Amino acid sequence: MRTEIHKKRIPLDGSGLVFACINRYGVSNVFRITIALHSPIDAEKLASAYAETMEHFAPFKVKIKRGFFAYYFLPNENPVPKPIPDTTVCRKFVFNQNNRYLVRCLYTQNSFSLEFFHSLCDANSAAIFVKHLTAKYFGQAMNGDLPISNDAKVNEDAYLRYANNASAGALDIPKVYRFQGEIADDKQLRVVRRSYKTEDLLTVARKNGTTLSGYLAAVWAWAHYCAQKDAKTDSSAIRIALPANLHKYFATDSLRNFSLDISVTIPHKNEDYTFEQILDIAANTLKNNKNKDYLQKRITSVNRLYRNFLYRFTPLFVKNVVAGVFFSYLSDRTISSVLSNLGSINFAPDIAENVDHAEFILGPTLSKNPRCALVSHGNNIFIAVSSGKKENIIEKTFFAFLSDYETSD
Repeated sequence: MRTEIHKKRIPLDGSGLVFACINRYGVSNVFRITIALHSPIDAEKLASAYAETMEHFAPFKVKIKRGFFAYYFLPNENPVPKPIPDTTVCRKFVFNQNNRYLVRCLYTQNSFSLEFFHSLCDANSAAIFVKHLTAKYFGQAMNGDLPISNDAKVNEDAYLRYANNASAGALDIPKVYRFQGEIADDKQLRVVRRSYKTEDLLTVARKNGTTLSGYLAAVWAWAHYCAQKDAKTDSSAIRIALPANLHKYFATDSLRNFSLDISVTIPHKNEDYTFEQILDIAANTLKNNKNKDYLQKRITSVNRLYRNFLYRFTPLFVKNVVAGVFFSYLSDRTISSVLSNLGSINFAPDIAENVDHAEFILGPTLSKNPRCALVSHGNNIFIAVSSGKKENIIEKTFFAFLSDYETSD
């Protein structure tokens, strides 16, 4: 019996293992993708489509288990939970709840949302799942609708495959600014949403000589810089993390995590920054670092930790404590915030005519500070800022800046 179970074990990738270890310490790495429709949601139809999609995606139909040295996945034979009314955004996953699934499906009157525990996959793979679910909801098929089995290709740890001998070395991480607002009394995640014409934002980005991600990263850093100046209590560097989708640079069929953060760092200096100076830093950072050669060196650097002999054979209960302490006291202090661009979620015309828009939302960190996520659908970009803080100065500055550019152009 133990031999059969061992054969079915699916190891977590390095990122997934860290996310699982810190889940016990108040940091639940959860993200959400929402599809809003033009018509009311049929809950029974959604439940049927969700169950069919989960059966189709064997890599997602798993549960997480504790081993002596690491967490691992096993096929989940429990019934797929029915979608539930949407009342709370990105709440923590508890491994023995939700029939032990690491995905949850929720719905409102005109939308449904999928929330994913980050140990399972990254947002790129989650979007594939969501697009299949949407197609099934409307009685359509995608890519021949061939089932995705739990084979080695889709469960590949692509970090291992693309690590080589050329490391980027240790990152120089300065002391960073962190917004010091007060955590909301109800401890709920507050989400501010705005939509923009894709072409309008692209035009502004091109006029400024950068990409859409570079421009929005600069505006997001500017919003933090303004909050920092207003507070007059912290002169540390501002560091914005931008997750890079490695599937775009390295061929893999893996549906597990395969992304790395590229950080835009605005160093502390005595004189004031202009927005143009911050934009120049963001544009140059992405130009120099968002390329296959640099990313492969970063993969190698990260992989050295995960494949370290001492790390691999440290008992899991020790990993849990070390990871909890590290992320509680250090990790949330090494970046000011995150700006994550999921890219496009689009559908075939017969499905697209039923879809109003898509949303992408990041769950809270330990500090509950604002985080920014965006996704494009059709001709629009939808931006969501999620925060567990009472104050909304960063969101207001960010969206006001975008609106000013929109009206000025």
